[in-house]
Amino acid sequence: AYLDDLCFVFATWSAAVARARTIQRVLQWLGWQISFSKSTTRPGFPDQLWPTQRLKFLGFWVDTGRCTWSIPDDCIAKIREGLQLAAAVRIDVHHLQQLAGRLMSCHLVLGDCVRLFTRGMFRAIGDGSSLSVTLDEDVHSEVRFWQVHLTSRRDMSWLVLPSSLHSFSMRAFCFGSLHSRLI
Repeated sequence: AYLDDLCFVFATWSAAVARARTIQRVLQWLGWQISFSKSTTRPGFPDQLWPTQRLKFLGFWVDTGRCTWSIPDDCIAKIREGLQLAAAVRIDVHHLQQLAGRLMSCHLVLGDCVRLFTRGMFRAIGDGSSLSVTLDEDVHSEVRFWQVHLTSRRDMSWLVLPSSLHSFSMRAFCFGSLHSRLI
């Protein structure tokens, strides 16, 4: 069994450093193998967990110092490619599924607007049994929204932390994703 993508957040650097060793010891005592190559580690000590304020977590860049989640450039490029294809009148249903899926995967960063501005796409996809679909005005309106939206924001960062975490906003530290295997 695997347990991936754990992220621990602390209010101060000293608390994060102090808890890093405890967390590592407890996980290892429980028999978990920590993949240090996929975790944030102390410089010069590749087998010791170490806090950071910027890391890639669940496919997004997280910066706890600025309280932002950002979509990586390669993901934005794939979405833009899908938007170009979806500007046509008729499109292969697989391409529309990829575009809608990529947009939905960005829900953590983009928020609920993703659901609102993909409804027409999902309606056009239907049950997915067709090989191609004709795109109506609703889908073209959504495509135009995303084309404007994705080009108007340079860094693609949004504040998505719950209000209860705002007190951590400038001083939260985390260890990144621990890819562990329960043995």
